[in-house]
Amino acid sequence: MTRPNSERFDRLTQYEQGYKPGAVRFDVGQSSNFILVPMLDEALGQLLDWGIEEIQEYGRQLSQPLIKFFEKKGSHVEGEAHRAHHLFGLPLPPGTDGESLVGDLQARNVYVSLRGNNIRISVNVFNTEEDIMELMAAL
Repeated sequence: MTRPNSERFDRLTQYEQGYKPGAVRFDVGQSSNFILVPMLDEALGQLLDWGIEEIQEYGRQLSQPLIKFFEKKGSHVEGEAHRAHHLFGLPLPPGTDGESLVGDLQARNVYVSLRGNNIRISVNVFNTEEDIMELMAAL
């Protein structure tokens, strides 16, 4: 499906040289993976059962101790109006080796992402208060 004119099923076996322009050239060779449809249906049903607002509120509550922790340490945390409840970034103190920090955290089974001179923290429905406490202890 990454080849030019591959959407023409009447010519499906007549592959053209080259690839479609842009990032689609790196897509999976075929996209008719129908097993994903019932999985998607189930996942959307689960989201509706939990409730979108409830999921965001859970992320907000889970993040509150973490945000207070960082503010007490003098870190800048964007105000609630300017960030999602489940995802935020924190600038690292000057001179901090972000790659080493992320590696040290991973050694403790604590996972954050490095984004330039910031760490990106993403809480999710599978995270617990204990996970937040572990992150604070690790930092």
